[in-house]
Amino acid sequence: MKHAVKLSGVGRRFGTHWAIAHLTFEVEPGCVVVLTGSNGAGKPTLLRVLATALRPTLGELRLL
Repeated sequence: MKHAVKLSGVGRRFGTHWAIAHLTFEVEPGCVVVLTGSNGAGKPTLLRVLATALRPTLGELRLL
């Protein structure tokens, strides 16, 4: 089955600070995903990368 979202080693850096680092996961079509974490964990950054508003610094992102 084709993945709706597939991240392989995705990271996003701002200057010397890594907002997200080495994320790898897959989401199948029709699945619901909940994103949780403490303050400063990079949740908004990940959502911006998934929305293609930000480009990842490293890794690969595939959307449908």
